[in-house]
Amino acid sequence: MKEPQRTVYADIMLAGDQRIASAGEDESISIWDREERRTVGEPWQGCGSG
Repeated sequence: MKEPQRTVYADIMLAGDQRIASAGEDESISIWDREERRTVGEPWQGCGSG
């Protein structure tokens, strides 16, 4: 299954270089597994300032 395409505003490599956190235009934060190229768990929603 592919993840939906969306604009990513920021990303950061997490400890151990195995996971990446990304923040997108949908005001969510996702954690990605680099090797498997998929998200880990459900994204955190409602991270915007509005």
